[in-house]
Amino acid sequence: MFKSFFQNNKPNKKNGFTLLELLIVVAIMVIMLSISLFNYHKFGKNVELENDIYTVALSIREAQVYGVNKASRETQTIEFGKDYRYGIYFARTSKNVTGVDDEKFIIYVDGLRDDSTIEPDTQGERFTDLGSDNCTKSGNDECYSQLIFNKGNKIKNIQVNNAGTWSDVDYVDISFKRPDPDAFIYSNHIKYGRARIIVEDSNGEYQKCVEIGAAGDISILINC
Repeated sequence: MFKSFFQNNKPNKKNGFTLLELLIVVAIMVIMLSISLFNYHKFGKNVELENDIYTVALSIREAQVYGVNKASRETQTIEFGKDYRYGIYFARTSKNVTGVDDEKFIIYVDGLRDDSTIEPDTQGERFTDLGSDNCTKSGNDECYSQLIFNKGNKIKNIQVNNAGTWSDVDYVDISFKRPDPDAFIYSNHIKYGRARIIVEDSNGEYQKCVEIGAAGDISILINC
């Protein structure tokens, strides 16, 4: 009886959180959420930039495969059986070619008849030739496809190399022609041994690059 009496008359205590404890928990959750969102934002930018750099590398490979394997272009204006160059054109500004700048580039097929005795950058064997079917003119059919970078990613720089020395250029033209997988790398009417396309995110925080050599080798560099 005594036990039951004292049990029934105990003070009724309820467990709970004080306002200070709730504020501390909320503050911790906000901090953790902010860190997670920041890391997710960085991760997302890296993924988008990585996707773009792989697109650049695969586009160069695509031009190489077409250049090596296609004997002609299926169009009425081109004589069947002739070999034409397939290439890819990068530029930092639209100064040289309308519709190409640091946010987009073009895979093309050269529309003029090839003359193996003439270098690609002098007589129409390039994207910026003056042929009637040039990609920048109306009624043209040189453009194969245009690719645009993701969410503000852009070309930070274009570099070319001869004899171990890298230099900055405004544009580079990389083309391929049967039967060799070798790359013809030209800028400002000069032939180069290597080229490097450096791509950065919209804020300029991260960058990756693709490098291609005259032997047709293509590599992706994380630090460049």
